[in-house]
Amino acid sequence: MEQIPVEETIQPKPVLTLDQKAQAIQDFIKEHWMEPAGQSMCARRMSLREGDAAGLEALYLETRGAPEGREPFPPVYRETLAYAAAHGEKARWQASQRLNRACRDALDAFIQESYYDSRLHMEGFPAVSARFGPERTAWVLAGTIRSQPWDRRYSPGNRQWAQGAPAWEGKDDCRLSSHPGLVDLLASQVRLLERQREQASPLQGQER
Repeated sequence: MEQIPVEETIQPKPVLTLDQKAQAIQDFIKEHWMEPAGQSMCARRMSLREGDAAGLEALYLETRGAPEGREPFPPVYRETLAYAAAHGEKARWQASQRLNRACRDALDAFIQESYYDSRLHMEGFPAVSARFGPERTAWVLAGTIRSQPWDRRYSPGNRQWAQGAPAWEGKDDCRLSSHPGLVDLLASQVRLLERQREQASPLQGQER
């Protein structure tokens, strides 16, 4: 007698409590943004209070769909605080700002450790980029330059590159505290890396 295949039973999606969501997000951050010593800078700096859980959950869910082979990074929230508040996205803005500040601190530390012999050594930069993603590292650098339009220690090319970034001020300030000349050097190197990635992308597509 021919057996009739039994349809698979679709399991309902479990409903997580607020604490479970926060824990899942914290575990995800620890897994993907680890410092060399094994302690997560982002997890340490991000306080998973109940008021932030919705925004952190949204960031977490957006990164889960990253293409295979590509390191997932929380997306940069590019809107203003006023826009976020008006559209019910304030928690997402806050979560992204925390990552921006953590990235700022990591970039400042990188510059302090890597500038010697009158040059900026870039060997340690991939570790920062791998922790926060190329988009956020460029965003924080560009925001630093954009927030100081009067400072001619930034090159014209870097000032033009930074035009799309926010001009931070007050409590929302995510500017690097490093010397502008060194920030300018790093921005030039980051722009070079961007161009190299753009040039490599079509070639990778042809190889597939």
